[in-house]
Amino acid sequence: MFLPQTHPSVLSGRLRVAPEWFEKTAHSQFLIAKYLQRHGDLAVFSEEVDADQSLSTASPDFLKLAERVRALFGGALGDDYALLTVDQRTVLAKAGGDAVALIFGYVRDLHRAVEAAAVEDEIIGKVQRWAETHPDATEYPPAVSDLIFNVRETLALEQVTNFFGAHPDRRDAILIFGSAHDFGKHPDKFPAECILSPGAFAARS
Repeated sequence: MFLPQTHPSVLSGRLRVAPEWFEKTAHSQFLIAKYLQRHGDLAVFSEEVDADQSLSTASPDFLKLAERVRALFGGALGDDYALLTVDQRTVLAKAGGDAVALIFGYVRDLHRAVEAAAVEDEIIGKVQRWAETHPDATEYPPAVSDLIFNVRETLALEQVTNFFGAHPDRRDAILIFGSAHDFGKHPDKFPAECILSPGAFAARS
């Protein structure tokens, strides 16, 4: 399953959310967290993590943060986005629905969408350097667009393919990526007919 998300731009920093995108980002991440709550048995690949994550291997600092997040939500995420406070929405928007789902135990692990963190850092670094020297640009040039979309999409699909190769008994997985991505255009990497977005996510993609 492909869950298209609205998330903070890597160009402005992963923890910065533009005010005009705040509600859309928070609601998108709420939907992701709720979907993972219902499908926590599936492997989850997220573009937001550069290394596989689990609570069993998390750092003491992350575990302390997790305690604060659970306390903020009163021990449960809840089912109605409209009832969330601004602080709760801020956590969702900045941390991501996948991280919140991990904190609440809805999923046991988050898998990286790129095999090596250094590769992802190099790609994002190139995009950021271009953006810094073209602050008034309204669209990406072909070379930068290729990095953002084709290269990163291909790397993510390779991760999912490798997972299925190592776990032939598994038939489904979740891939969380920006809504502007189109994974169906890489049939050489993964069958397009197998890339689906459920319900509300299909409408947002």
